Amino acid sequence: ATALALARERPAARVLALSADPAHSLADVLDVPLGDDERAVPGAPAGLNARELDADAALARTRQRYRRAVEETFDALLRGSRFDVAYDRQALDEVFAVLSVVEALLERRPVVDIVVLDTAPTGHALRLLEMPATALAWVHALLAILLKYREVIGLGEVAAELLAVARRLRELRTLLADAARARVVAVTHAAALPRYETDRLLARLGRLHLAVPAVLVNGLTSG
Repeated sequence: ATALALARERPAARVLALSADPAHSLADVLDVPLGDDERAVPGAPAGLNARELDADAALARTRQRYRRAVEETFDALLRGSRFDVAYDRQALDEVFAVLSVVEALLERRPVVDIVVLDTAPTGHALRLLEMPATALAWVHALLAILLKYREVIGLGEVAAELLAVARRLRELRTLLADAARARVVAVTHAAALPRYETDRLLARLGRLHLAVPAVLVNGLTSG
């Protein structure tokens, strides 16, 4: 509803309705087949596209992008090297997993003016919003690994890639903390347990410095 309203109010803007919920329902709501590519919504304003993020596909793309460079890095270390890199190598899969969704969001094409993100429920949504800081810490850790072995193999293209990722992650953190550019609308139900969960959600969002201008209460009826 928010994406449709924004697309109608701003006909010159490119608006993307993006679902990051693994249990996708965006296609059902819009009554249009959706996938991991951006698609127009029949009957909606021309500037509106929709997409259901495929986390598995995003992970595969991230692995493909970094795997060869990282494999070459560690193969060079293992060939006749005196260094023990077993622990460092173990951390790589976690780096790939953390970066996958972030990169899918940051590198979407074509670039859009407004993204309306439909998140998963509370726990998954918070992990997604906390991901930039987590991923940035992992990128710094991997860069430290490369610097540790730079005399053996040099830094190579993977270091340049990771520096670019770190820059994008810092930009995303800045964007999310800017109330003029990013806002969270919490959705809850009119019952005690959802209210407690919403209170905890709002507290966590506050610690992340995310603006929450509104809370919507679903299923509330008069009388």
